[in-house]
Amino acid sequence: MSFQNFCYGIVAVAGISLALFGKSPPAPPAPYPPTPEALRFAAAEAAYPFHNASIELPAGDRQFQGPGAEVANANCLSCHSAGMVLNQPPLSRAVWEEEVRKMRTAYHAPVAEADVEPIAKYLASLPRP
Repeated sequence: MSFQNFCYGIVAVAGISLALFGKSPPAPPAPYPPTPEALRFAAAEAAYPFHNASIELPAGDRQFQGPGAEVANANCLSCHSAGMVLNQPPLSRAVWEEEVRKMRTAYHAPVAEADVEPIAKYLASLPRP
């Protein structure tokens, strides 16, 4: 018997053994049940489908006016429109200082510490509607 025939015999016996006694391949694992968050998200997406929207904002070329406006124009207009700031309720100088400091610390606004007080003074001095 040749070596080649011997190898064919081994392969044949192995194939027959697998066919007769082998097990079927394991079933794929069951999927995990969805989490409550996933279910809420799916329900919200079904109720309010997401879509792209194009929004055109009005031009924001309005600037602060009057004495002290330079510091507000130089610091505030990079993030806010003048109209948005001017439509805020009347606030005291101390509250404006807190707000400007919050812009620096929480939102990392590029406002120098030396400009905080002049900005607050200017904004507190503005007449409100």
